[in-house]
This record gives sequence, C-alpha cells and structure tokens, in this order.
Amino acid sequence: AESLVWQAAVNVARNRLRARRLGRWASLEPLREWAQAGGRPDEALQARSREAVLRAAVEALPEKLRSVVVLCELGELSYAEAGAALGVPEGTVASRRHQAVRRLRAALDQEEELDEAALR
Repeated sequence: AESLVWQAAVNVARNRLRARRLGRWASLEPLREWAQAGGRPDEALQARSREAVLRAAVEALPEKLRSVVVLCELGELSYAEAGAALGVPEGTVASRRHQAVRRLRAALDQEEELDEAALR
C-alpha cells in the first residue's frame, strides 16, 4: 500500500512537471521579470536557453534515471524515500542519481561547446 502512495506521488510530480514545462514555453513572463529586475535581455535569453537544454536533457534520460532526478532533486526526497517509492534499494537510487547527473552535465557541456563554436 505504501508503494502505491509513492507511485501516485511520482505520477503527480510528473504531471506537474509537464504542466509547468508547457506553461514556461508559452509564456514570456520570465523574460519580462528579468528585464524589470535590471537584467540584460541577452542574459535572460541565454538563461532560458540553458534551462531548455537542461529540461530536454532530463526528458531524454531513461525512465529509471529520470524518476530518480524527479524524486530526489525536484521532489526533495531522500535516497531511502525515493527507493521506497521506486521499489529499489537506497544504493541503487544513489547510483542512478550519479549516472543521471553525469549525463546532464555532459549534455550541458556539449551545448556550451556548440555555443562557443557558433561564436567563433
């Protein structure tokens, strides 16, 4: 019964992420807020681009890695709690999180290299 509750929490988190992602794509509000705070528009666009790359990289992760990122990073669950939700040992959660973070860093590094190459 407890695993059902955790699975429901995972599903709710996924649905919220999808809704938030769609809202961000449809809205220019973050750019306006940045400009009102005194930021430069090019910096705001660069930040939005980096967020989009990160979002796409998270979505491209295999489900087992993506679930750990959603639960641990966005849901702020401990490894033990995430393990209980996913039905895997705590060590597996830690290992999957490590793999996910490594892949996300690689995706961001690759995007930065492409941006630098475009500026040359």
